[in-house]
Amino acid sequence: MNEQWKYFWRNVCGVFKNLQICKPFKILEALNNELDDNSNNKKKIYELSDGNRSTRDIQKIVGVSPPTITAYWKQWSLAGIVIPAERKGRYKAAFDLKEYGLSVLEEIDQG
Repeated sequence: MNEQWKYFWRNVCGVFKNLQICKPFKILEALNNELDDNSNNKKKIYELSDGNRSTRDIQKIVGVSPPTITAYWKQWSLAGIVIPAERKGRYKAAFDLKEYGLSVLEEIDQG
């Protein structure tokens, strides 16, 4: 989203705080703020966070250490973009990055 549109939506949403149309923009803004890095590793980790994969599973795919992944999950939980999974210590992405045009992963083998 270019800067003019960001400015426009910030102003519209600032005036109409409860307007339903503002929610997707706020989600997009939160995702961009939390997942911004030059290597796209945060986006990859986020997309792989399905509640089933462990930090070690994700490490094998992305190459980021398990403690770093755990730190991201904790940060993202506070930001409201991941939710705790059924398995203790794991998290699941709350939003599909494809829906927001942010996906960086090609098809991943779920097997």
